[in-house]
Amino acid sequence: MEQHNRIQQLYGYVVCLIAVIVFLIASLNIVNAIFDRIRPVTMQQYGPYLDTFEAYQMQQRQLAPNGPAQKEGAVETPPDSELRKGYESWHREQQAYASWQATKSIVTNSIMLIIAAALFLSHWRWIRRLTLNANNG
Repeated sequence: MEQHNRIQQLYGYVVCLIAVIVFLIASLNIVNAIFDRIRPVTMQQYGPYLDTFEAYQMQQRQLAPNGPAQKEGAVETPPDSELRKGYESWHREQQAYASWQATKSIVTNSIMLIIAAALFLSHWRWIRRLTLNANNG
């Protein structure tokens, strides 16, 4: 019976340790996500990081389709005003995506925090009951 009780205690302590680790990691992730939510950085899921209009403009000029003037070596590109509108639209889209990702991270890590706390508390109480029963019995 003593061996069985020790295995149960070991299991309980391991679950509590894992719950504490998950709690700490989720807490850190929530803090990072809050900072990302407050000031969403433009992050592009695929391709280069374009944080300025000039970088966006250069990329668009490189990607511009060649028109009938291709034979002469010229490339047709939209005017700067259209590029500026495109950049601002792209930038808003990227910030909205970063903000959504931060909100998602806050919610999922908050759920992990609650689950870790519940696991810790339930197993810690269970271990205390096992220890009290072992000492009284």
